[in-house]
Formats: sequence, structure tokens, C-alpha cells
Amino acid sequence: MLANLDSGTIFKKAFTHKLVFELLAIFLLCLSACRTTSTVVKVSHQLKAQYAFSLQMPEGDGYNGGGVAFVSKNKRYYAAFAGNKYFPLQAFDEKGKAVGEALKVNTDIRGLWYNPKTQELEANGFGKEPIVRYVFNNGIPYETEILIEDLKKPDAQAVATLDNDSDEILMFHEGAIYRFNHKTGEALGDYVLKSMPESYGINENVIAYTGIVGGEIALLDFQGKKVYLFQKNTGEFTGTIQLPAEAPTQRNFNFAFANRIIWLFDIEKRAWQGFRVN
Repeated sequence: MLANLDSGTIFKKAFTHKLVFELLAIFLLCLSACRTTSTVVKVSHQLKAQYAFSLQMPEGDGYNGGGVAFVSKNKRYYAAFAGNKYFPLQAFDEKGKAVGEALKVNTDIRGLWYNPKTQELEANGFGKEPIVRYVFNNGIPYETEILIEDLKKPDAQAVATLDNDSDEILMFHEGAIYRFNHKTGEALGDYVLKSMPESYGINENVIAYTGIVGGEIALLDFQGKKVYLFQKNTGEFTGTIQLPAEAPTQRNFNFAFANRIIWLFDIEKRAWQGFRVN
């Protein structure tokens, strides 16, 4: 067929085909860009956190911070180490002063929280260890009782928290949020986080529940010194909380949220540094 065409005709056909291909490629690129833009959620939260006070943990065993909870019933903060059931659990007053002697945490915790509906302090254990509640005696959490025996955790090191508005236990693993019934431990499904910032270094196993409307879920960007907020149930990224440059941040553990304060454990100083969200 080409033998019947002169060289000029062949060139014109080749040029036309190349032009059509390039225009099609540009159209597809524009379409992809439009789709990406249409999925971007309006960032509704641009907050900052400023240093408030610290919780100085006792000397002795323990390396990674396992959690901080604020018990509104007695106006006490409780902070604990992850890693061993014999590690310290310490109470503090509203200004951060240690109250009483250090106690044993009594479970190898991966997450500590206050349940305002039952007015109890609760914790999640490592691996197959149960969800427990603390039994108080004369205002002191001396021992634990099992709340949920078996929970199908997404990872043995997952640091849990409580969505007290929906009465669900939440965990984070590899970009997804896992939900569990607080009473039975039944898995309620999971959802993937969306519209993540382009550059980030997320703490790998800690999730926090803020109670901030539209930004209920909090994850720590340990590289960028930020806390990212997501809308629960949809997983949409909705904003950030900027931390001071000197805030201590870690790849694993050592992050909590209680009483509208971001808690970051300073391993060298052996203290939880509190940054109040404004």
C-alpha cells in the first residue's frame, strides 16, 4: 500500500497520527488532574499546639511511653510505659505534679484512655492480651479486670484508643483505621485514610481520638512535627496541628492525646511533654 504513496503523503499521515496521539495524551492527563483535584477535601482545621507542662515519670524500668489519660472524675492524669506489666503507672494532678507513689501498670499496655460513660480508666494490651479496666481502691488503680478477652488486632503492637462518642475501640495499621465494638470486641470494619499530604512520616502504631468535630482521628507526623486530623468514618484528611520544632517525636509509641493536650514522650528526659491545642 505504501508503494502507491509519495513521500510527502506519507509524512503528512505520520505527522497527523503523531498529533492526534499527543492531543489524546494531553486530554487524558488533564482528565486525571481534574479527578485528583475533585477528591481534595477542604482543610477545615489549621491549629497550633504550644507547650503547657510535663509529666515527669519515675526513675527505673521502662523506655517507651505507652499512653496518657485524663480522668475527669478525680482530675488526674495517668501515664504509663509500654513493654512490661511491671513497668510504672504514675498519677499526676492537673498541673503535672506527681501524686502518690508509682504503681505497676499491671498489663503490658499499648494504649491508655478514660471512658467518660463508665468513668473508668481502661487499657489495651500487647498482642493477644485483653482490653482491661482499672479497679480503684481509695482513689488508686491497684489492679485490673478483663473487659474484652479476645480482640482481632491488626497488629500486635497497635496502640488503641477509645472513640467515646461512638463507643468504639480504634486502632491504626498501615494506613487504615480498624474499629471494634467496645463491649464485645467484635470487628466493625475498617477504612483507608484518604487525601494524605504528599510528604509525611507517620508514627507507625499510635492513633489518638481528639473529639474535635470533623477532625476526630489524629496521627503523628514524627518527621514534620505535625499532627494530622481526619474525619472519622470517612477517613478524609481535614487539617493539621502544628507542633513546635523542639517537640520530641518518635516513629513508634510515645504519642497520646488527652484533655485537648498532645502528649509526646521525651525518652531522654523520661517525661511526657504536653502541648495544648489552640
